[in-house]
Amino acid sequence: MSGDIQKIPGQDGYYPYNSKLRYGFERGFDIANPEDIGLAISEELERDKIPSQLLQIYARFYDLGWIRDYGTQCILMSSVLRRILKLHKMPARLEQVILYWENKRKGQHQITGGFKEMMVDPEQIDTHVVVISGDYILDFASKHLNQNGLTNPVAFIASSDSKWQNNYQQFGYIHGEACWTPSKPAHPIIKHWRYEQKQKELKLSKEYFRLYQF
Repeated sequence: MSGDIQKIPGQDGYYPYNSKLRYGFERGFDIANPEDIGLAISEELERDKIPSQLLQIYARFYDLGWIRDYGTQCILMSSVLRRILKLHKMPARLEQVILYWENKRKGQHQITGGFKEMMVDPEQIDTHVVVISGDYILDFASKHLNQNGLTNPVAFIASSDSKWQNNYQQFGYIHGEACWTPSKPAHPIIKHWRYEQKQKELKLSKEYFRLYQF
């Protein structure tokens, strides 16, 4: 008996879904030109040492349309990413941070997560949440930077080494430089939003694992 063939929405149309098939990780996966899909990778990292699974998970999020659809919702995106990493048996924890981003070439700079409530819409909060996975900061929800320039990054893979908490990491000619510092105390509304978004988090996680192996 064959599996049910359905379709799952994605970045460029729909993925065929077969209830008896799941895609595994591709060994040695790499993204030849990450800037083409909005991903900034820190020059402080040894590129060949970055776990290929992290690159492939970003590519999957991009292909599923999640970077496009949820790339400005850091609490939801990071919660989904954390859950998926955990289910892949990879280390992951949420971290509230302040993101400092700058591109001197363009004369652009932005601070995200500094509690500047007067600077955001009534239904938003000025906070930023990322995932720490071992030696890496995974920030897949910085699409707001892209609104000021189409070549600006929408996501980052950076070093989580504490020496970078007060120092900028370089991301190349196109993507500029960025720094993540811990934000304390935690914004009081984050736990409430995580609670309210729990069903969406579970829905997206289930959607992911309908296509991909644990």
